[in-house]
Amino acid sequence: MKRAGSFLLCALVVLVAAGCGSSQRAQLKKYVEQVNAVETQLQAPLAQVANTNRDFTTTSHLEKLAPKLAQDERTIHTLRVRLAALHPPAAARPVAVLLAKLVAEEESLAHQIRLTAVFLPAFRADLARVAPVSNAFRAAAHAAKTVPTEVAALDAYAQGLKAPLAALRALTPPPIIRPEYEAQLHALGGSRSTAIRLAAAVRAKKTTEAHALVEQLGRLGVSSQSISAQRAQIAAVRAYDAQVDRVNALGEQVQRELIKVESGLH
Repeated sequence: MKRAGSFLLCALVVLVAAGCGSSQRAQLKKYVEQVNAVETQLQAPLAQVANTNRDFTTTSHLEKLAPKLAQDERTIHTLRVRLAALHPPAAARPVAVLLAKLVAEEESLAHQIRLTAVFLPAFRADLARVAPVSNAFRAAAHAAKTVPTEVAALDAYAQGLKAPLAALRALTPPPIIRPEYEAQLHALGGSRSTAIRLAAAVRAKKTTEAHALVEQLGRLGVSSQSISAQRAQIAAVRAYDAQVDRVNALGEQVQRELIKVESGLH
């Protein structure tokens, strides 16, 4: 997973050197000055965006970072709104279009990073609640020697998964973690429903159905680590990295266009 830096700050700083052009380019000069004014007001907040993004990893103290990340997102949104309100002359329209795309991509990344900071602690906490339920079920199932004790173990397992599953279903995963989230949700939801069906089959002494459900329960226990689940998660990380690459490429394009704008002011 690549980290997103403040490409906006790097791109917009170039404009500071472009504000001293010829008076014959009044409209172009006015636009450059307007963009500079926006950048000057937001230079410190954008530096904070860069610092926060550099510090962000999935092992950071996410609860502490979340408010800062929310502020970063609001900062970039403010920049996007202010830039969109400007009226670039024809010569500056290419750079204005690129700036708009760059800010939109930055805002999207900031939003995903903030969602990740909010989502991961809750996701981890909910999954942690599952471990003791699973451990208790394995112990009870191993010790069960009669139909009533087998059914009791299955009922307790299904009941124990109910609250963690409800909490997980209430979460909103960011795109970069959605495959892992969906894999866990599928495995746990499937395990609970299979345990309920298995308990019913054991009560009814439907041996063939019960054996099939036992095998299904075993498969569900490892389904979140399947090759297909891992591939989906890798694809999500690559999609995020591709977005970071797009931001990098847009930043470079913006700087090239800014050089053209600067040359038009002399």
